[in-house]
Amino acid sequence: MLFLAGSLVSLEHQRNICVGTNDSEMLNINMKRCQTMTPDLPEQHSVFRSVLLHLGPGIVALFAYLFVTAPLSTALGLPKRMAFVLMDVLVLIPVLLGSLLYRGHAKTGRWTLDGIVLNRHQLSAKKLAAILFALFCWGALVMVFLSWTDAMLLKRVFYWVPDSLLDLERVDLSAHPPILLIGTRLASIAFVGLVGPIAEELYFRGFLLPRVSWMGPWAAIWQAFLFAGYHFWSPWSFIWRVIILIPAIYAVQRTRSLSVMIWGHCLGNTIGELFSLGTLLKAMLGR
Repeated sequence: MLFLAGSLVSLEHQRNICVGTNDSEMLNINMKRCQTMTPDLPEQHSVFRSVLLHLGPGIVALFAYLFVTAPLSTALGLPKRMAFVLMDVLVLIPVLLGSLLYRGHAKTGRWTLDGIVLNRHQLSAKKLAAILFALFCWGALVMVFLSWTDAMLLKRVFYWVPDSLLDLERVDLSAHPPILLIGTRLASIAFVGLVGPIAEELYFRGFLLPRVSWMGPWAAIWQAFLFAGYHFWSPWSFIWRVIILIPAIYAVQRTRSLSVMIWGHCLGNTIGELFSLGTLLKAMLGR
């Protein structure tokens, strides 16, 4: 990876110097030294705390889907996709944003994201567009060569995954009225394509990423693995997610701008949702 050989900004360089051992006790000491050297650095998370805060929301969302929204949607005669949308709206988004607002209130006495969500540097439209273009080209290249890993992992590793997860994208046109299927897809565009990604970026790139700054450029790789793992509802996409995410997260780290991933994440998810809506409409017209 070329960026691993790139020069670091001076602040990152100082943080890197501070970490020189894998021993957990010495690691905590080094993190405190880094905090002293760079007082503007937010509180740093240990490896264990970082893992817990990255994977915890995904575990909560998965259990909410399997044991609450999926059974509820089935009982109400709703499409399976609606169960996922409800999980997003009722559980995942409130958990992510609520935890940030809670921390903001604990720190300032106000329900705010100030001082909690960082990486707010504003990029020029030209620079943002250039970064997004490069990242989308990278993502397309990765998908061309690695999209086959989904089927491979499903067959060899995740064959035990329940049908309620595997059927998320399958649509039975005879089981639901067209207006309900279209409405479900529109709701998915709104919450899975837009609101959900914004909440995730505020939490993962705005809150968690700056708290592992002591890892230097390795923080991008660390978070790429954890963020891909957080998607417990689609673990078969782990390989290509990690490879796509590494340069995207590193771009946020270097530019200190959430806008890179907010735009990239929203555009990527929305394009996927629009493609699914198009497929649905095509199937309806072909009946």
